[in-house]
Amino acid sequence: MNKHEIIEGVIQHVQFPKKGVMEVDGERIYIKNTLPGQKYRAKISKIKNGTIEAKIIDLLEKAPYEIETDCSHDLSCNGCTLRTMPHEEQMALKVAQVRELIDVHTTGYNFRGIYHGEKRNHYRNKMEYTFGDED
Repeated sequence: MNKHEIIEGVIQHVQFPKKGVMEVDGERIYIKNTLPGQKYRAKISKIKNGTIEAKIIDLLEKAPYEIETDCSHDLSCNGCTLRTMPHEEQMALKVAQVRELIDVHTTGYNFRGIYHGEKRNHYRNKMEYTFGDED
């Protein structure tokens, strides 16, 4: 695998924070802001210490579970990367990510789940800004 190489593949799972994992030719490739089951064309952007990162060129196929949203900024802002996932799928993904993070540090704990409020839309009050993420 070489830097700037164009690849295609399906995201198998997403690690915290928002890193989709795709496997191509036996190599694990990490791509930001993706969802499990989505198929992408991407460009290898970084190869360092055995870790390969890529940037999205095109979304080739949505995941089978994805739903339409009412947000006009979905494609340009990436502020709500899980918005096209049904709520139950979002919660399952978040539980898996939290458990994966905890399992690295301990075993034999009593996981009590993740609390989620009743309001599912228009509740976000956090903004994240990224700078210097361009090629």
